Amino acid sequence: MADNTKLEIYKMAAEMADRVSARRMLANGFFLTLHTTLAGILGIMYDKLAEDKRAVLLFMSVVGIVLAASWFFNIRSYKRLNKAKYEVINEMEKDLPYQNFTDEWERLKVDNEEETTGMRKRWKKWKDRYTDLTNVEGTVPIVFALINIFIFVGALFKIIIK
Repeated sequence: MADNTKLEIYKMAAEMADRVSARRMLANGFFLTLHTTLAGILGIMYDKLAEDKRAVLLFMSVVGIVLAASWFFNIRSYKRLNKAKYEVINEMEKDLPYQNFTDEWERLKVDNEEETTGMRKRWKKWKDRYTDLTNVEGTVPIVFALINIFIFVGALFKIIIK
């Protein structure tokens, strides 16, 4: 295959990976909007929604838990898709004069080799460590799920109902 053709295919693969990341951020915004709307409706309309506030809390918290689970699995699905795309890109880079994605990833994975003693050095090593974005963004739906589980349990046992 001609070098020019390989380079064009590589560019297309890199662009497709970037588009997946952009769709992932849009999906995160969508789920965050849904959760914010759910919380807003519950907060503003709580007294007006129903006579049985327990039923409203139970229903809304179950909806929130389902949304959070969907969001979490959506993030994991995008992670797998991106991983596969970058594995292909990294394989393609072997035929190119420079492997920018491969080199970037290797630099991110490098752990600080120096001996850590004392709290300040341990903190510096920890704060400078690369954290996979999927792990960071995956905590948000978990937090929303935990909040909704707390509301569900509270409503179930009439702890938070006035």
